Order: sequence, then structure tokens, then C-alpha cells
Amino acid sequence: MLHGATLALGIPIDGVYKPLKNKPADDLAYTVRSRFGAKPLKAEDSTKDIIKRRKEFRLFAMVAEQSPSKKSRSIWLPFFNREVPFYIGSEVIAKMANFAVVFAQCHKKDIGYYEIEFLEIARPPYDKSSNFITKEYVRLSERAILNDPSSWLWSNRRWKHAKLN
Repeated sequence: MLHGATLALGIPIDGVYKPLKNKPADDLAYTVRSRFGAKPLKAEDSTKDIIKRRKEFRLFAMVAEQSPSKKSRSIWLPFFNREVPFYIGSEVIAKMANFAVVFAQCHKKDIGYYEIEFLEIARPPYDKSSNFITKEYVRLSERAILNDPSSWLWSNRRWKHAKLN
């Protein structure tokens, strides 16, 4: 999806990613992700880079399907009838930098042919006290998965953490 959107839109898209533990595999993943002009940003460096370069015209891709670590800033929300944690970093950055937020949904049309649908989640000005952006992301994620269950990576261990009361 990153490559297709970069080529079709002609806009730099910087994808935020977590480096792989295997250095040669990580180097290969970085090369593949940056092939068509994207500038992958390590998650640990992303906030600083985004704020520093916030005036540049570009898009940010933040894949949010991973389950956050226990020490990460997250909120617990219902996801397929079970409470699970979600990162809130994307929402914090959007509010801090006054960025609009969209949900990108990929639809397979045929073998090797895909369509990307962009759905607006929010745009500034923001209610700083609400977690509306993350909640809307979760709602749209559930809808996308229900519409096409085969497109979701079911092995991503979304439910690996138990909520402690």
C-alpha cells in the first residue's frame, strides 16, 4: 500500500516502523520500504522528526495494528468484544502538530490490482481531552476486517495482553 500510494499520489509518504531485531533483515526491509521515495522513520525517532519537519508537505503512514508493549502510552478499547490496548502516539502527534488524520483501507480488486480508500477520521481544531481519533480508528478497523476478513493479519497477537484492574 505504501508503494502504490506514493506512486499514485506523487507525495512523499514517510512510514513509521519498528526496526527488526535481525540487522540484515531490517536493512532489506528499509530498502524495500524506501524504494519509491518513502522515508521510513524509526518509531523511536518519529515524533522528533515529524515535529521538526512539520511544515514540509508530506504524508505519514502509521500502521497501528500491533499490540503495544505494557510500558507504552496506550488506551484500552473494545475490539471485537474484548478490551485491548491501542497506541495513542498517532493521536498525540496529530493533535500536537494540527495534522488531519485519515484511515487508509486497501481493497483487492483482482490478482495484483488494489484500490486504496481514504476515510477522514478527524481534522483540526481538536478536542485535546478526547481520544476520538483512536476510537474512530478502532471502529474503522473493525469495519474493514468484517468487510474483508482475509485481508487482516490474524496472527498479529492483538489480544496478547490481559487488562489488569
